[in-house]
Amino acid sequence: MSFLDKAKENYEAAVNAYKGEKYNAAANRLYYALFQACRGEIIKKGMKLKDFVKYDRLEEIKNQKRDTDCEWWPHSDVINVVSVPIERNGLGLNSKDKSTITLSHGLRTKSDYYANAKVEEDDLTELLETSRKLLQGLGVAV
Repeated sequence: MSFLDKAKENYEAAVNAYKGEKYNAAANRLYYALFQACRGEIIKKGMKLKDFVKYDRLEEIKNQKRDTDCEWWPHSDVINVVSVPIERNGLGLNSKDKSTITLSHGLRTKSDYYANAKVEEDDLTELLETSRKLLQGLGVAV
C-alpha cells in the first residue's frame, strides 16, 4: 500500500467520522491523510531527512537508531519541509496549504493529547474541503 493510498484511506475515514459526529476521530484521521500524502511526495522526490534537519537534530535522530536515508520522517520534520521552496528541493507548498497542514496538526494534537479538549464540527467543516483540494494536488484520488 502506497502512502497516497494510505492518505486516501485516512481522508475517507475522516469524512466518515465527521458525518458520524466523531469530530476528534475526524481530526486525527484528517491530519494523518495530509501527513501520509506529504510523506508520499517526499519519497517520490527522493528527499532524505538528513538533507533537511539541522546537525544537532540529525544527531538526536541517529542516537535514536533511526536511519536518515529511509522513509521514516518525524512529524515535525514533515511539517517543516512542506514549506521549503522547490528550488531548494522542498515540496514548495504555498502558505495556504502549509496553513491547512498546521491547522490539521493542531486539531490532531488537541483531539489526541488533551483529555478535556474537544474538536467541534465548526473546526472541521472548512478544513475538510481545503484538505481535499490539497490532497488532490498531491495526487490523492479523493
